[in-house]
Amino acid sequence: MSKIFKEFLFLKRKGVYEKVAISNIMFLQVSGDYVSCCLKTEELFTIRVSLNKLSELLTPHDFMRIHRSYLVQLSFIESINFQEDFVIIGKNQIPMNRDSKKRLGQLITKLE
Repeated sequence: MSKIFKEFLFLKRKGVYEKVAISNIMFLQVSGDYVSCCLKTEELFTIRVSLNKLSELLTPHDFMRIHRSYLVQLSFIESINFQEDFVIIGKNQIPMNRDSKKRLGQLITKLE
């Protein structure tokens, strides 16, 4: 597979597939049978695919499943609240589960 196609996804909107850079995806959120894909421009794509499938595709690109309904790109996390179990990405407060809280704690360098 070409390197360029490993850095982009083609997401369908109104019958047309649009090329989206994986580096522009802030987070993905499950809503029923659909997944909302939020870009750094705050543009949303709603696609019908499982979060598990997207997780397989995006984990090598520094994405982490932090909740059963959320997959986030780690570089977009602005703050982590370990006391109330959420992260902030843009204007969005995203919950995290115990496992991801532990993994994030191990990944980051905390200075106090």
